[in-house]
Amino acid sequence: MKRIMMLICAGMFCSSAVHAALDIPGFVPDRIVVYKTVDGIELTLHVFNPPDLKKGDARPAALFFFGGGWFDGNQSQFHAQCRYLANRGMVACSADYRVKARHHTTPYESVEDARSAIRWMREHATELCIDPNRIAAGGGSAGGHLAAMLGNETDCDETTDDLSVSARADALLLFNPPTDMTAERYADKKSGSNEEWRKISPLHTLTENTPPMILFHGINDSAVPVDESKAYKQKADAQGVRCELYLYPHRNHGFFNYLGDKKDFNSTMMKTDQFLENLGWLSGTSTLDTNPLEPDVKNDTAEKQNH
Repeated sequence: MKRIMMLICAGMFCSSAVHAALDIPGFVPDRIVVYKTVDGIELTLHVFNPPDLKKGDARPAALFFFGGGWFDGNQSQFHAQCRYLANRGMVACSADYRVKARHHTTPYESVEDARSAIRWMREHATELCIDPNRIAAGGGSAGGHLAAMLGNETDCDETTDDLSVSARADALLLFNPPTDMTAERYADKKSGSNEEWRKISPLHTLTENTPPMILFHGINDSAVPVDESKAYKQKADAQGVRCELYLYPHRNHGFFNYLGDKKDFNSTMMKTDQFLENLGWLSGTSTLDTNPLEPDVKNDTAEKQNH
């Protein structure tokens, strides 16, 4: 669907892709499923299960989207976050979605895919052993934008979706997300009107029905200015929506990834853990500070299952 041919500014590509499109190796999904086939393209979920998952469970779930400026990206970016939450008792998924470099699409199609993904999870809740009323959407950069849009009002839906199934997440886990899609840095205004961009702009679609969220942003972010998250927090507060905003001094874009000394990964995930515990989704306390997450030792590839 080519409703608007978007030109993301080169500055965002250069600064965000360095981090957001990184392949994070070492974590192998327990299962890979196809959640959508569109224009001959199979889009998958990488599913990470709790070690003690059993048939009949109704676990809380998380659905993550990679970053990359809606241009590129790697499904493995949030594998570490998925494995951590799975170890804590959640079913966590990392979604593929259409991007410009591989599929010649715009952010509209990316939003459509995100909404299809959460609907698929709800439709297959029994199979996944999840509670369809406890699904958190998360992501970084462009993926954070998609997750944010799962909390807001929009009619950006795939024509083949069952619209009777809700595409609204029950909580949001957002890492330096673009929230104002009308900003000049994200689009050539000649290719579409602000009215059209507002349909997929989190800042313009947030309502009192937006679910509780936790939001992380590096103060030195050169790709998505920290002021976007500050403005989003301000609007959430005005709407009575719970929004926990954590600003990280001297941190740039993608600081939260499972890289380097992992300190920022550990910090953001411990705060995420506490946020989910406060919602009643997790029990106990995170031990990341004393028991760091280690990569999986598996070398096999999860079997793709078509459903």
